[in-house]
Amino acid sequence: MAVNNRWGIAAAGILMQMALGAVYAWSVFRTPLTDRFHWSISQVTLTFTIAIFVLGVATFFGGLWLNKSGPRVVALTAGLLYGLGVFLASYSGIGLWWLYLTYGLIGGVGLGFGYIVPIAVLLKWFPDRRGLITGIAVGGFGAGALVVAPLATRMIQSIGVLHTFAWLGVGYFVVVVATGAFMRNPPPGWTPAGWTPSATQVKQRAATDYTLGGALKTWQWWALWLLLFLNVTAGISLISQEAPIFREIAKVTVLQAGIMVGIVSIGNALGRIFWAGLRLPDPPLDLHRHVSRPGLPLLDHALHDAGGHPRHDFLCRAHVLRRRLRHHARFHRGLLRLQKRRPHLRPDVDRVGLRQRLRASADCSHAPGQRVIRDRPAGHCGDHGCLCAASTGGSSAACAPDKAC
Repeated sequence: MAVNNRWGIAAAGILMQMALGAVYAWSVFRTPLTDRFHWSISQVTLTFTIAIFVLGVATFFGGLWLNKSGPRVVALTAGLLYGLGVFLASYSGIGLWWLYLTYGLIGGVGLGFGYIVPIAVLLKWFPDRRGLITGIAVGGFGAGALVVAPLATRMIQSIGVLHTFAWLGVGYFVVVVATGAFMRNPPPGWTPAGWTPSATQVKQRAATDYTLGGALKTWQWWALWLLLFLNVTAGISLISQEAPIFREIAKVTVLQAGIMVGIVSIGNALGRIFWAGLRLPDPPLDLHRHVSRPGLPLLDHALHDAGGHPRHDFLCRAHVLRRRLRHHARFHRGLLRLQKRRPHLRPDVDRVGLRQRLRASADCSHAPGQRVIRDRPAGHCGDHGCLCAASTGGSSAACAPDKAC
């Protein structure tokens, strides 16, 4: 496939995500359902909870299936299940359990299968814009309510909530299946013409390509998962109640509340694109020169991976560096105060002034019970000499420079 055609795949992926992201317009259905069937707010909201939970589980299995069967078959299945689930929700007069089964379970599986497809495919087509294209893909999902929320509100007022489910189900099926037909992976080893990864991009990639099992054994994977879980939980809890919140707080009409839900989805989409496409500057080059000295082994370990390559998670590095430097600065100030109070002590300091060691030694010539304050090879005095101090009596004597102690 020609390089230029990858933008056509990107456009199809965004439209597909917008159709799937219409689930974020759920809040416009809450009040009509409670009014018609006299269900409680918590009972109706549980439908959305089930759909989002199933979405998360199905995304995992959809990704595994995608690796084996390709993106197109997964996308077409997603469109079938999602459209069918929403369409069958139009028969929810049967009972609340039917709404849970159709919109929540069947529709949720379709959502999960479909959500992963554009993300996985576009990352392969855009290795030169990984962050930005991921933000655009998930931004389309966040913008789904922009069109559906005001549209569904008008339809509910015109034809009722159940008939709205039926027509939306048909629409979701058509859009997801049509756009899913464009989903395909690039040829193996394909890269954009004339593109080679920059030095920064190479350094930002992990030295190892992790399998799922390998990733699950790292604490970073679980930390990212927890971060995403907390973020999604907070956002979903608000999204599920947006329209009623606007009506109660802002005292707007039903139609105005639907439009406001759409406006919120704009911020949802733009935030995803902005944060995913944001590039932090690389740290100054002299940062690596200073933190790689042997006098800071713990900091050097924190800033480099197992292969010795610098880590480029800049914010984490800056935080670790700041804490380590503050610790060593306090330690060095303490040594300076000690030297002022006891000027006969001349501990050896390395060239950046961050390393001090006080250790017992039997290599210097001193009487039993004495200790040595040094930072040179055994038996060598170094620039400042090797100081042997008696443990009692307060006396001390330093050997001459560059002589054995």
